[in-house]
Amino acid sequence: HAILSETTEPRAGKMAVVCMQVAFIVGLLTLAAVAAASASGTPALSFTGGWIWLLPISIFVSGATSAITMLANRRQRYGFIARNQVAAAAVTVVVSIFLGMLDWGASGLFVAYFAGQATAAALQINLLKQLSDRLQMVRASRWRALITRHKAFAFYTMPSELMGNLNLSMPVYALTAIGTPA
Repeated sequence: HAILSETTEPRAGKMAVVCMQVAFIVGLLTLAAVAAASASGTPALSFTGGWIWLLPISIFVSGATSAITMLANRRQRYGFIARNQVAAAAVTVVVSIFLGMLDWGASGLFVAYFAGQATAAALQINLLKQLSDRLQMVRASRWRALITRHKAFAFYTMPSELMGNLNLSMPVYALTAIGTPA
């Protein structure tokens, strides 16, 4: 990934910050798209039951989590990475089962998915606080330099990341569509 290709710690930290900033911008663009689709009365959104409004937050959290995980990998925090994945998966499974027993249906799957994501984000924020002395905001000129140097990165990773995220979230959306009366 991009962070691992940086040669120095300051450059890697700046790349992580840029990745988180890009995730925030993509989250805002997604929010605008959801708002536009909602305002236009797009019938395809009706099956989401309002959960689609959490998509921009989910996108930001996923992007920021990926950037922080790559930074943790670079700093050899392998135990943290493993604990984070196990904790997020465990919370998702436990909440899914618990809410399933309470007959929450598809909404329980959404709550469980976002609970797992919130768990991962909370752990990531804790690590980010520990590493914050090494991270700095990135000037616009530095942004351009980083993006220019790594412009091919998105073309190689975006398709697999998109398919991976779709793979994780599609069952929840599909089960919601099946369980929602027409």
